[in-house]
Amino acid sequence: MNETQGEFEPMKSRFLFAFLVPLLAGCSLIDPCENAISQTVTSPDGAHQVIVFTRGCGATTSDSTQVSLLPTGQNVGDEDGNVLALGDEESVKVQWKDTSTVSISFIRLSKTFKKEAVVNNVHIRYN
Repeated sequence: MNETQGEFEPMKSRFLFAFLVPLLAGCSLIDPCENAISQTVTSPDGAHQVIVFTRGCGATTSDSTQVSLLPTGQNVGDEDGNVLALGDEESVKVQWKDTSTVSISFIRLSKTFKKEAVVNNVHIRYN
């Protein structure tokens, strides 16, 4: 390696870093979606919680109502719902029937993208 090549190596690394970081950030490595929790309903035994939330992913998409069933104390974070995902914002009612069965009611005004029957060994009934 000659002296000139050695001088340009740090500059080349800085250029690649300055170019690649913004490029990768624009390629969905950063999730633009956020969740706003509207209700949390804990199971009778306190082991699980059903979390109803509105998921927003920016100005180019509609907000959606989603539902997750998680162990009590676990946060939904910015993840998709693992039980129910509706195409728009809708009113959702949650009622535990017993420790292993939960009832979820909604009007069905929009498209349903996800509708699971069992999550974390809990049966889900829809009305």
